[in-house]
Amino acid sequence: MKKQNDTFLTTYKALEKELTDMGLSIKDYEDRLVNDGNTDAADKLRLCRMIRNYLSHHADGDELVTVNNNLSAFIKGLIIMINNTKLKAKDSYVPVSRSKRLIRKPESVRDIIDEFNKHPKENILYVISGDNKLLGQINSTDVLAVLYSISRLSDLKKTPADNLIKKANVVTVDKDTVLSDIKADYCIVMKNKDEILGETSCLQQAVQV
Repeated sequence: MKKQNDTFLTTYKALEKELTDMGLSIKDYEDRLVNDGNTDAADKLRLCRMIRNYLSHHADGDELVTVNNNLSAFIKGLIIMINNTKLKAKDSYVPVSRSKRLIRKPESVRDIIDEFNKHPKENILYVISGDNKLLGQINSTDVLAVLYSISRLSDLKKTPADNLIKKANVVTVDKDTVLSDIKADYCIVMKNKDEILGETSCLQQAVQV
């Protein structure tokens, strides 16, 4: 069998299993997508079902059909979306020790620069205390402004970090929040009202071909 056709059937079977575990068939899920207003995804899934049936039940299926890899990617997207309705934030977060944007409270501007050097792709870092409470955020643009105003680099170590820590503007969610209910690309996951567990990102993944 052609590699892309085999990949398609394997991915389709994985989707069937996910839905069977929920007590649904592929057709049931198509109907649910329509009811949710996602008719485009429903149409694509219907196409996938027809292709799967032909490949599985006709001897000339592999000869006549070559599945575009984007259809397999579409089905994988559906699986992710379904899993997001099962998983909670506590099942999919990065702990503070391995996070990309959460840092311990720095003492000086020099410490802040060191943190941004560790995370070169980030423009905002969120400052937390030793007991994992959110203290605020630091913007890279504010750090640059301080750099321009300082005449000697040695002064960076002497300049306190406190003035650069601003009020945090970030989404926080309880650890038991269902992933599919989270609309933010990035958020901080809370163990309780005050204590941070970690961070998570890219929770919502679009289903498209």
